[in-house]
Amino acid sequence: MSITELFDKARARIAVPDYVLKEARKRRDLIRDIVEQEFANLRTFPSGSLAHGTHNDPLNDADAGVVLDRRMYEDLGPDGEGPCAIVEEVRSMLRERLKEDYPNARFYTGGHRAIRINFMEPIELGADNFTIDFIVAVRRDEGGVWIPDLDNDE
Repeated sequence: MSITELFDKARARIAVPDYVLKEARKRRDLIRDIVEQEFANLRTFPSGSLAHGTHNDPLNDADAGVVLDRRMYEDLGPDGEGPCAIVEEVRSMLRERLKEDYPNARFYTGGHRAIRINFMEPIELGADNFTIDFIVAVRRDEGGVWIPDLDNDE
């Protein structure tokens, strides 16, 4: 067996089924769509293994975030207000908008940097409950973004 064949065989053993990838992206993108509709932002973004194509089976989580438009949230940042209030607004909006389709979902902000959405149901049998970690960032005037430290409201 060639190296390529061995590699393909190993990759097939850890590949995430297409239906799982489709559902994971659907849930992640639904969250991004809600935040894009409800908050002044520059962009939302996928991140983590699902976004980079480095996921393995079982796929239990996804990552994403939003970059808020600081022109609309000018008091946010290290020289102003901490992130906890706006992160709570985002968490509350997600909870309100998702509760009909995902009535058992739980929304936490105690995750140090992100909102954790636990759908309280796995996508595939034998997997853990599917979660999404969602970061609420603010654009820095000098470039880049500020990522929140929710433990210290900084």
